[in-house]
Amino acid sequence: MVAKISDLSLNDLNEVMIHEHDLFTTPFSKDDYQFEIVSNPFAFYKKIEINNELVAWGGIHILFEDCHLITIAVVKKYQHQGYGKILLKHFIALSKDQNATKMLLEVREKNQIAIHLYESLGFRFNRLRKNYYPDDNGIEMILDWGNQ
Repeated sequence: MVAKISDLSLNDLNEVMIHEHDLFTTPFSKDDYQFEIVSNPFAFYKKIEINNELVAWGGIHILFEDCHLITIAVVKKYQHQGYGKILLKHFIALSKDQNATKMLLEVREKNQIAIHLYESLGFRFNRLRKNYYPDDNGIEMILDWGNQ
């Protein structure tokens, strides 16, 4: 089984939406994804597949030296197998290729598994964002390779 990373397309959205609602309390809408894929010139959305089966997906925005992780998700049956880390490393490399010097993200304060993943790749706490999510505070994290 070889994991393949490629562009997320409009053809993927029906399957994405099934999992989106399964994974997130405040999921993106299909229209949100359509806008990002078709109309947002700063957006890069990717997916991981194994044997044409969706494993993970995510998206970033790159604007000048800044990259912002917009979303990252791993289908439940593939969680805790390293696919989120693989996709995030891909986004970091893509950001560097696009001349970004840092990546920012927000994560639920209660999501210790995700926080641990981000810290394992060098992200550090930047600031607390009170009530960022409808049901939780957000922690803004940063990975800054421009000062290295």
